[in-house]
Formats: sequence, C-alpha cells, structure tokens
Amino acid sequence: MVSDPGIRFAISLLFFARQHRQRCSEQAYQSIINACLVQGEIIVASLLFVILVKDWEVRRNMAARLRGQIQEEEDAQNVELSQEKRKDLRSRLTSTLSEVGISPNQFVAPMLQHIEVDMLRDPYEESSQPLRRASLQALANFAG
Repeated sequence: MVSDPGIRFAISLLFFARQHRQRCSEQAYQSIINACLVQGEIIVASLLFVILVKDWEVRRNMAARLRGQIQEEEDAQNVELSQEKRKDLRSRLTSTLSEVGISPNQFVAPMLQHIEVDMLRDPYEESSQPLRRASLQALANFAG
C-alpha cells in the first residue's frame, strides 16, 4: 500500500502502539501524516486521519459515559458502597480525559490543502488523473 519503507515502518509502529494500548503523541501523528503527504500518499494520510477521528470519538464517548456513571453514583443512596466506586470512576474518567488530548481538527487543513492543489490541476492533463483520483478517494474517506 505505501511505497516508502520509512513511512511503512512508521505506520507499523503506530499500529503496534495502538494494538498495545499505547498513546501516540500529536507530533507523531502529524509527522506521519505530513510524510504521507510529501510522498504523495494522500489516501494513506486520509485513512490515518479517519482512524485518529474514530479513536477520538471512542474516547470522548467513553468520557461522557463515565461522567453519567459518576452522576448516577452521586445520586445513589448507598453512600458507603458508592464512595469506593465513585473514586474508581473518577480515576477512570481522569485517565480517559488525558487520552482525549489529540483533536483531529488540526490535521484536516494540511490534507485539504493538498487535496485542493490536486483538484485544481488541469483535469484533461494525463499526469493529473492519478492525483485527482487519489484526492477524490481521500475525500470519500473523510466523508465515510
């Protein structure tokens, strides 16, 4: 899928970290996405962005669910039992909120600029057709 061995290795490290529930920094995602854009791998960059968005949504939803559970515990009558559970829920919420840190919004602009450049090329020029198709696929990845 990815022609550049360095990018392929970086992506495999990223997925290895995700598989083992390790967090990658904003800078790691930005570096890999930028490298993909420089190498003309707009489809791969858009797929990485989609994965980033899905992870962000899952963590955000988990945080909302934990907030709801904390509220239920605070409304509960059994104070002794709920104190320990409340402490556990608050700890899990703090951990989840610390993982929500990477906002996908900051990754959109460079990719959309790259897509815009490809889409503004002469549509009748043969050499621009593969770039145009890749940009359309990247837009489809964003939409889906």
